[in-house]
Amino acid sequence: MDVEHGELGGRAALVIAPASARVAYYLWRYAPLAVNRMNARQLARSRAGLPAHQAARLT
Repeated sequence: MDVEHGELGGRAALVIAPASARVAYYLWRYAPLAVNRMNARQLARSRAGLPAHQAARLT
């Protein structure tokens, strides 16, 4: 787990996020086009495995 200090509503808060969330954040920040392509491929794979009426709801 990754731990960062944040501030919410003027009070100090402890924000805990999984390390995978931090990796996703850095990928999105430094290579947004690559992340968009990966997301599009994953969505296409998900749609391919679903019936047509369910796949239409994913758009």
